[in-house]
Amino acid sequence: MTSYIGRSVARKEDTRLLKGEGRFVADIYVADALEAVIFRSPVAHGRVKRLDLSAARSGKGVVAVYCASDIGPVGSMPTTFVPKPELERYFQRPIAADKVRYVGEPLAIIIAEDRYAAEDALELIDVEIEPLDALVDARQSRRSDQNFVHEAAGSNVAGALKAARGDIDGALRSAPARMSRSFATHRHTGIPMETRGLLAYLDPSTDVLTVWGPTKVIHRTRAILARLLEIPEDRIRCLEPDVGGAFGFRGEFFPEDFLIPWAVLQLRRPVRWIEDRQEHFLAMNHSRQQWHDVDIGFDKQGRILAFRDRAVMDMGAYIRPNGMVAPTHTITGLSGPYRIPTFDISLECVITNKTPHGSYRGPGQFESSFVRERMLDLVAGKLGIDPVQVRKANMVRPEDMPYATGTHEYGHEVIFDGGNYARALDRVLEKLDYDGARKLQSEMRSQGRYFGIGLASFVEPSGMGEREHAHIQLGREGNVQVRVGVATIGQGTQTTLAQVAAEATGASYDSVTVLPGDTDLLGVGVGSWASRAAVMGGSAVLGAGHAFRQKVLDVAALRLGVSAEDLSAADSEVWVTDRPDMRIDFAGIAKLVHAPDSNIGEIEAFFTFEQSNATFPFGSAAALVEVDILTGAVRILKYVIVSDVGTVINPTIVKGQLVGAAAQGIGGALLEELVYDEQGQLLTTTFADYLVPTAIEMPDEIIVEILEESKSPTNPLGAKGAGEAGIVPAAAVLSNAVSDALKPLGVEITSLPLSHDRLRSLIREKQPQ
Repeated sequence: MTSYIGRSVARKEDTRLLKGEGRFVADIYVADALEAVIFRSPVAHGRVKRLDLSAARSGKGVVAVYCASDIGPVGSMPTTFVPKPELERYFQRPIAADKVRYVGEPLAIIIAEDRYAAEDALELIDVEIEPLDALVDARQSRRSDQNFVHEAAGSNVAGALKAARGDIDGALRSAPARMSRSFATHRHTGIPMETRGLLAYLDPSTDVLTVWGPTKVIHRTRAILARLLEIPEDRIRCLEPDVGGAFGFRGEFFPEDFLIPWAVLQLRRPVRWIEDRQEHFLAMNHSRQQWHDVDIGFDKQGRILAFRDRAVMDMGAYIRPNGMVAPTHTITGLSGPYRIPTFDISLECVITNKTPHGSYRGPGQFESSFVRERMLDLVAGKLGIDPVQVRKANMVRPEDMPYATGTHEYGHEVIFDGGNYARALDRVLEKLDYDGARKLQSEMRSQGRYFGIGLASFVEPSGMGEREHAHIQLGREGNVQVRVGVATIGQGTQTTLAQVAAEATGASYDSVTVLPGDTDLLGVGVGSWASRAAVMGGSAVLGAGHAFRQKVLDVAALRLGVSAEDLSAADSEVWVTDRPDMRIDFAGIAKLVHAPDSNIGEIEAFFTFEQSNATFPFGSAAALVEVDILTGAVRILKYVIVSDVGTVINPTIVKGQLVGAAAQGIGGALLEELVYDEQGQLLTTTFADYLVPTAIEMPDEIIVEILEESKSPTNPLGAKGAGEAGIVPAAAVLSNAVSDALKPLGVEITSLPLSHDRLRSLIREKQPQ
């Protein structure tokens, strides 16, 4: 009998993608489709005095031009995870009317016969905007008592999140040692190969609006769109094409997700919109920008006794649907895999005149890990002990599990579900050859070279969302079709869930087809976010598969004249366990079901998996780097990451997720930055200015080890998410390594990114002239 879980089977998605047969939204052809472009505000903060669209409407090939007055009253885009009423004052409507709040905010939509005509018409729009002072620094914006991004709100502080346990003032006073530092994480975003796009059309015979392009959470997108359009959800069908990178932000509800379908309803013709790269930088969610003022108390062994943090996060101009995710995970993530008995953490969400903030892979975890792990290294430095010792002195122990952190997210207490955190750290030290690396560092320093070693440990939530759904059906040829509520966004969902389905149903892997991404095929679904596809989607498929298998056995039992309990099934065959010669394959069962005189019902099963607790993958990372003090360049000689993700369904896919996420984290730590000037103009809107990592910046050697020692008790697979573990510790481990390398110069890293120019500036400050 073939077992599929735990095997690196070939990905089902790869053949057609490698052959160039992928179907991305720009590849989808619909006859008579029009092309749309968005006219966006060129001003960060101002009042719209005049918007003249007449010349654009008269442009050659232009079909229609719409602005806010044409669209009329329309609702705002709601938050989806932290539904606080006080945040509604900061929600974004799909199109600006009297005031603009960031460069790139939609002011009009142009629909033309082709993209060329639409782009030409952009130049014909005449707009007059009375500029207002732009608020581009959240630390200043939070203190403003006259200049408000949203006047009606009367404050630029949209809200504050807090978590506390114990008497922080008393714990800090009584601590044998104390340290304070300020940290900053920088603004950057995800860079997919494929930018966003939408294609929408109306079926005149059914009046159903079909929208190609939504991803990640297509059922939620349908619900929000239906509310904004004021039509029933069953009149909207959302279809997910192939996706060239999602990374958390792709699939959230954006203004264009309303504007394009709305235009289709007006014109009753198909409309396509494809984002260009500059638009991506201006309009896609930004992320990561935070400031932290940390004060901690500790003892001589490095045990953290008290932790206080006063943090600020730049939310941009609006609170978007997933805007509160990163602040929430920052609060809950600051303690990491450590026992911190007393803490007091607050984070203010501040509105500025910049592109709104949203989720990006490892939201809040990337930032909080940098702050926490830097502090641990600084504690080790102050005490003169090894950073390893400080981490082990504070780690949550296996016997402490399940461990309640004292924080809450989305209405649930954060409770770690098990794991040996010190074991993962030990494996990293072994894979790095920590003692050998320290010896090499000493030798290189004697030669005037700057080698550094960085460590970071982490634990992060995954597999959230209280339910997920799956439907499995036997096809007429004996094939198995699996419909799921999670999305496929490049993470191998169609392969992973096919493996689970084959294991659960007794079908062969090759006979299983997974069909995500269609609200008509499966009317309910929660989607792919927080590394939940395997945990929640896999568990739903497992439950549906077991029910499906029983129905297959029941039909086979009738045909073979035995009890279903006497049968076995695997590789799309069913046989009598004690008489293997008595058997029937799935194709034969399908013929019985679909015979003209059959009274056997369809073999299908629907299952909803429900659970309220997240899973918590964990691990550690290490890096050996060399810093060129003349240029500020960082060369990563060796990078190690060890992660325990519970049950591994496909090891190759998990390894790919860890390596890919690490590459993104390295880019975010070393290179990528969204920079604004004082007027709120984004200066980094091309790849000439916004640098992304290439093979040259990747580690000379990267080692990944996947542990399966800590099965999650929260789901029947025992799985934990694997999509974000590679990115969460990246900034922390590299900043610790660079700081360690530059320790002889007295350089201390407290802000990101670790770009050439910033490091060179820090080095120059410490070097004698």
